[in-house]
Amino acid sequence: MPISEMEDADCQEFLEPGAAKCNSPNNLQKTTVSVEDIKKDSDNIPNDDSVMAEKEPATKEASADVQPLLSSTWLDLADFVNCFKHLLVFHKPHFYPHSSQRSCFKSTVLPEITGDISSGSPSCSTSACLTIESPECPMIRRDYYLCIDTPQPSQTLISFSALLFWGEESEKKQEAVLTILPHLWTSMQAQMPVFIIKTTCSKAAVLNLPKGRHLMVVHVRAPVGYHVLLCSKTPLSFEDEETTMAEFTKESACFTEQAIAIYGDLSRVAASLGDEQKLPALRETLKKAHCPINHSTTLEEQQHHKVFGLAVNHMVREALHRELTPDERFAVQVLTQSSDTETFSQTLKDEKQTSSDVRAALEENLEPGVLNASEPGTKENLYAAELLSDMWPKIEADKEKHAAILLRYMFDNSEEKAQLYPSLHKEPPRIFFTDFSVPLRETADFWEVVFREVFLVPRKMLLAVKVFSPVRNLLHVINNDTGEEVKLLFTKVPPRVFEPNKSGYTFVAEVWKPQSLPADAKWKMVLIGTEEPLPKMSRETPLNAFSVKKFQEYYIPNKKNLICRYLVQVRAETMATVQFQTSKSDVVIHLSILDQDKEVVANTGRGHVMIPLFHFLLQRDSTQETSQQRLRTDDAAGEADSDQPPLHTLEHKYVVQAQVLYGSWPLDKSELTFANMLKDKEKKEMRAPDRPPDELQSSRKAERDGKKSKSAAASASGSKQDMSFDLTKPHWILRVVTEKSKTESIDVKKDTERSDQIRAIKNSWEKLEPGRYAKSLETRPKFLNRPLNEADDETTSDKNKDPAAPTCDPDPCSPSKDLSDTLPDFSHLLRCDSAPRVHFAAHAGAF
Repeated sequence: MPISEMEDADCQEFLEPGAAKCNSPNNLQKTTVSVEDIKKDSDNIPNDDSVMAEKEPATKEASADVQPLLSSTWLDLADFVNCFKHLLVFHKPHFYPHSSQRSCFKSTVLPEITGDISSGSPSCSTSACLTIESPECPMIRRDYYLCIDTPQPSQTLISFSALLFWGEESEKKQEAVLTILPHLWTSMQAQMPVFIIKTTCSKAAVLNLPKGRHLMVVHVRAPVGYHVLLCSKTPLSFEDEETTMAEFTKESACFTEQAIAIYGDLSRVAASLGDEQKLPALRETLKKAHCPINHSTTLEEQQHHKVFGLAVNHMVREALHRELTPDERFAVQVLTQSSDTETFSQTLKDEKQTSSDVRAALEENLEPGVLNASEPGTKENLYAAELLSDMWPKIEADKEKHAAILLRYMFDNSEEKAQLYPSLHKEPPRIFFTDFSVPLRETADFWEVVFREVFLVPRKMLLAVKVFSPVRNLLHVINNDTGEEVKLLFTKVPPRVFEPNKSGYTFVAEVWKPQSLPADAKWKMVLIGTEEPLPKMSRETPLNAFSVKKFQEYYIPNKKNLICRYLVQVRAETMATVQFQTSKSDVVIHLSILDQDKEVVANTGRGHVMIPLFHFLLQRDSTQETSQQRLRTDDAAGEADSDQPPLHTLEHKYVVQAQVLYGSWPLDKSELTFANMLKDKEKKEMRAPDRPPDELQSSRKAERDGKKSKSAAASASGSKQDMSFDLTKPHWILRVVTEKSKTESIDVKKDTERSDQIRAIKNSWEKLEPGRYAKSLETRPKFLNRPLNEADDETTSDKNKDPAAPTCDPDPCSPSKDLSDTLPDFSHLLRCDSAPRVHFAAHAGAF
């Protein structure tokens, strides 16, 4: 095997600065070979080389001081393997017509570089880009998308260089990895890697691919930085995902090549329709072009021939931009030798048929005029040829487009596309996509709903959803007819078949924003499908401004594990998003919306939970419920509702409720002390003050006004957080998000119905019997502090007395007859036992 050492002046410009010293004189001297080695090698050199060796002494005499390099030597392959451990092959990137490179380094390595770089000779198709990563990132991770589309097998040279830690941090040695996997937007099926490079310095390898269009995702991982260089003799695209999508809106190279071949044969048949000698051979060539396989049954061949005729008819209509006249349809039938109907003849059902039987079956389906016009020289044939000559120039004006239309119709309507065109069937399909974007704004709140729109699906279709966002986000898709949410796969909406419905699908996006957003930050959603038209939004532009009613309070544990209950009142039908989160990230929360104390929708999460969409209705017919509310209603409740009059309407009573599940929010000693202090404070606030009724009414009015102003302040989006609120204490946040136009249509306030009813009882007692509140405060401590034996004796004596006998000395704190007659019945709110009435009065005064 020959080993040649040659100098190339052009290679200097492609060497790295650190590699330029390899051609210095000092290094050249190290590569000289001694005379003894030359003599040993000369035994194995052929005669021609011996002649050259005889001329060397003359050259040495002319320049005795200069020792030349060995121009060529020969080694057996076995000796070469024993002598050398590695064989390094250096490729020159400028020798390849197509190349692309990507680099990424941490900012601590390249602090002064802030933009993109590009290199490469003008004759090459080269793209280069450098990106900077934050030094806080422990590992650089980047994804690129490689698209190679060629009708011939391709070879791509991939060079991967990695930058690792050095100095004291060199002990944390980690390999840089480059992995290439097949990718498909409309499928979530996992694929095995087709190419892997692991290195701690630099390594290159060749990626061999068969003909066709290939889409692959390139995962790159490196500790400090990396550089990837791709060189190929075929066109390639090595870009980000959004740029690569545009490449797949066009037909592939193999598809275009096949379509042009079929169209070319069809054009030759149209031009030679009256040539009796050439026409049979041209028709046979056309048949092999659009049907490259032999069908096993005559029915299959007949069906394929029918699809081909319909495809040509469709292509001519698209080229002329109108429906064909009867004469033009006749000419197309003569060209394709097919009938004008879309139903297939079922006369041949015997699978064992010859080619003559197939031709006979096809002729049987043809009309008599079409059959006569297919014969060259007839009057009908000349008329059809004249019509085709008038139509064909308009088709030829954009033959690549019309050829693709022809083959695409066949590919979409043929049941045998996998057998007819196996290479095209394995390719990633052509896609159609549309995108929707909204800007991300700087707000005081870190959580926000940025997108909530309804999309109408025209027909059954396969859709994939991609989201591009610089911040953490989550997308929810809800079927408006059923109220069900599409199940997520690893926090992403998987590709799925969407069925058409009446109310469409609502897409809701939530984001978690950092302290500072990048400049011109946008949230972008892309809908990807394999056919048009794609789902359309119910309005022209997406809404990105929402009104948020935010409530934040400390967590106080209780026996029912309830965190909070908020009453929702609507003045018009309103669509809202309800979100709840806790300061402790691992708390299991059950968030539900109740209507008349019946759970209509709920969701469970850990530290964060959201009901993406709920329609708050103003009133309802008792016999009709929304589909969303029927999801959570049990059968017994449904039967109870059906017993009511059909025309009777009920106002909704919506309550948003959050619960802690599985005791997942324990408090330590200091937190529990703080919670008990808040609980005592609430009890004191519930006690009615000893004030005149007029003052009580004015205070309640002021309280209602205060609540309204507080609710209005909370509903303002991006309002500043109360500085007195201690975020280090256990707390929770409830948000109700609506459109800004619906801000005044919904009112959310704390559910204080029970405490309000108790307060009303005490105020009524105080109004009818002034001083009753003060007496109850004096009686309660005495009752609680009395000896236990005395309480037991009183309880026993009360049991022995006649229950019907009246009490001789009634307690002055017990309710009077007049008061009892004027008060409503609150027995369902108060807990009574067999103790004397004085005990009940003492307890009542403590509410």
